[in-house]
Amino acid sequence: MNLTKEILDKLIEEEFQKEDEIEEATVTGDIAGYNTPYAFDGGRKEDEKKKSRNSTNSTGYKIVENTMKRVTVKEVKVWLKTLEENRYKSLVNADCRRITWLVNNSLSEDYESMPLSIQKKWNKAEYGRERHLAKEYIKMKKKQMKEDVILRNTIKKFIKEELRSN
Repeated sequence: MNLTKEILDKLIEEEFQKEDEIEEATVTGDIAGYNTPYAFDGGRKEDEKKKSRNSTNSTGYKIVENTMKRVTVKEVKVWLKTLEENRYKSLVNADCRRITWLVNNSLSEDYESMPLSIQKKWNKAEYGRERHLAKEYIKMKKKQMKEDVILRNTIKKFIKEELRSN
């Protein structure tokens, strides 16, 4: 199999360009009125099960809660060190733990459920900096996951073409 770096780089670049061309797409048809049969359900477990069952059976898709795995404090700390403003600064472990907690809890604003050891001691304290960094970390991880998928698909396509040609 003749796998050269130039061919692979060319294929990857083409895939990234294709990905950049598609900005937004819609798959809904012309819907007359609202179709929200569960808009006012009681939030009971039976309603949730029924909603889940109907949505997966009618569309053929599965409901996905969260595609990101839980991140560790070490991963966040390594990422923080790559940022320009933190390059020559020693990082406080509590900040890394706060950012990790926010990422793992979907940027929750329920700071009372945050472990006491990482809560800020002043009760009127804001978590704006940590929230911003958590959003940036999530954005970086999503971009990284997207690039990994594109790379995987490009390599699969290349291998399939090589197998067909042999």
